[in-house]
Amino acid sequence: MHILLCDTMVVSYAPNKNKTVLVMSTMHEQPDVDLLSESKKPYAILDYNATKGAVDSFDQETKGYTCSRRTRRWPMRIFYYLVDAAAFNACVIWKLQNPTWRDHAHSVRLDKRRGFLLEVGHGRIRPLITHRSVTADIIMSSAISLSSTVSDWS
Repeated sequence: MHILLCDTMVVSYAPNKNKTVLVMSTMHEQPDVDLLSESKKPYAILDYNATKGAVDSFDQETKGYTCSRRTRRWPMRIFYYLVDAAAFNACVIWKLQNPTWRDHAHSVRLDKRRGFLLEVGHGRIRPLITHRSVTADIIMSSAISLSSTVSDWS
């Protein structure tokens, strides 16, 4: 079964009795089927299978170091995915801009993505830690001077 809408085609393919695969394509204009193979799959599905490697490798890369947590709220799932995608894309851009990053001899860590994520995380919290330590020093010095003032009154 197929549907043609303007520049979009939807193909329904049933590889098994109880399984149906729907594919929407803007690349294909007709639901042509590969009659030479024994599976008789539509070209839209064959093209998808031939080019889905990037999606699989992205999933594999982000699976190791993800911020995702179990949740029943779908907006949170989308948020976690977007954070993972942004971190992965930032790491790819960083490695392209800095190809010799972490290539020195004393670098034990081989996983550059993990190192990148740690440096980004530390870079984001370092200003807050510095601010808190300065604020804590001000509070401590104020408390010490206040206690010495109170002890002078006694």
